[in-house]
Amino acid sequence: MRIPGKSFALSKTVTWDTWCGLIYKVVWFAAFLTFVLFALIANKAHQAKDYVVSTTLTKVKGVSYTNLSTVDPSNIAVEDISPYNRVWDEADYVIPPQMQNSFFVMTNMVITEDQTQGECAEDPSISSAICVNDSDCSIPSPVRGHGPRTGRCIDHPGTTLEYPGNKTCEVRTWCPVEKDQLPRTDRAVLYEAANFTVLIKNAITFPKFDFRKRNILQTDNSTFLEKCLYNEEDESYSMCPIFRLGDIVEYAGHDFEKIAYTGGSIGIVIDWTCNLDISHDKCKPKYKFLRIYREDAKIAPGFNFRFSYKYRNNGITYRTLTKAYGILFEIVVEGEAGKCSATKILLLIGATIGAISIVSGIFTCIMRASNKQFDNASNEIFEDKKWSCRNRFDEIRQSFKEGFVKLKSCKCFSGEARGDDSNSGEASGDDNKRKGQEFANAAYEHA
Repeated sequence: MRIPGKSFALSKTVTWDTWCGLIYKVVWFAAFLTFVLFALIANKAHQAKDYVVSTTLTKVKGVSYTNLSTVDPSNIAVEDISPYNRVWDEADYVIPPQMQNSFFVMTNMVITEDQTQGECAEDPSISSAICVNDSDCSIPSPVRGHGPRTGRCIDHPGTTLEYPGNKTCEVRTWCPVEKDQLPRTDRAVLYEAANFTVLIKNAITFPKFDFRKRNILQTDNSTFLEKCLYNEEDESYSMCPIFRLGDIVEYAGHDFEKIAYTGGSIGIVIDWTCNLDISHDKCKPKYKFLRIYREDAKIAPGFNFRFSYKYRNNGITYRTLTKAYGILFEIVVEGEAGKCSATKILLLIGATIGAISIVSGIFTCIMRASNKQFDNASNEIFEDKKWSCRNRFDEIRQSFKEGFVKLKSCKCFSGEARGDDSNSGEASGDDNKRKGQEFANAAYEHA
């Protein structure tokens, strides 16, 4: 009989005591449970993922009337208050009318009306523009200022109040030059902007799952948007896309009047994290409001910029220059959707099996290091697994040879076992001895 030339292993069994087996089962189950809870529940590894693609439009509404003539004169910092006594609507304070994923609301301003191009005295708040004679107004002009200098030192109107006896260099610019002074010292001109509202229309899609939705509640009530106002503490109004500006600033942790005075920025995050394995109606946006602006900034605080409105009268071009202070609202849309996937499930099963195998291997190593008896037995197991079929065949063949050598010398085939009392017994013993030797020789040659 010949043994095939393929590799094989002989198994051995190692018996652990009760406590070792119990610890092993506990560790195995804990590893399995932890992996499944983390991968399946926390990380949702059985789901295919897709990221949100969105577009956002905004519409601000609100009207306010300002009249500085009713304000305490001690809180007025400008001589001419007429530019600020007016009605303000969204066309006046939303600048520009549309921005990509953001909107700006002007809350405070410095207005300089009826400017024309010409030559006039520089603003005395620029220290380098103050002069005594023409030699102090050399050309070329410094970088700071409202325009290039003409080289003359002239009187500045109104310097007797703030800069008595001072002159300034003459510049070519839009005259009169802007006096960079906010009209009120106590609060922003448009402090009532806290009651203005903004409608945020956000449409999203998850392309991989062909899923689309808006942040506006699907309802047959046509007056829903006319009456609702977002309130994060009221579940019935959490899907309302209309926000009061004062509430947004408050949710972000700011005081509206402080940020309205010098300007700043607020982040609005719309989070679409959805599990599409459940009802699609459960996929709803969650809003977060973040502080981006720092109130305690000592250098260049707030947020401001300038814009102008030009017009012509009697062939002369005039402009109204406005330095706008306000709040920039930045909208960030983020989100991820998950849906059950057969491929992900198979990968999860394979990863789970692999993790359990690793845990079993680690436990075996620990047991080998802590238990010498287990270490010796496991070494035999590991050595058996390394034996090839040819090595095993050689070992069995050698055992057969040793056995047959002993068989040749065995007396059980001789007649001595039965005695020499009769001829028939002697003949029978000789015959058995001859047959036994022939069988042993044949088996030895076969081995």
